[in-house]
Amino acid sequence: VLSLPKKPEFLIVKYDDSAIIVRLRLYSNTNNWYALYSDLMKKLKPALDKAGIEIPYPQRVIHTKSH
Repeated sequence: VLSLPKKPEFLIVKYDDSAIIVRLRLYSNTNNWYALYSDLMKKLKPALDKAGIEIPYPQRVIHTKSH
């Protein structure tokens, strides 16, 4: 029986122009990996919304001049 190597880790990877890039590192047995991943993907966005955390998206403002 293999033991899981570590507890989950939340890492700040880098600070971007309009975002903080983070990584959530989880460990699982191979046969449980996809179920864990799928469950995380379903629950992550609602949890961020509940905490008031918005996901930024790139924006570009274009100004035009009339001739």
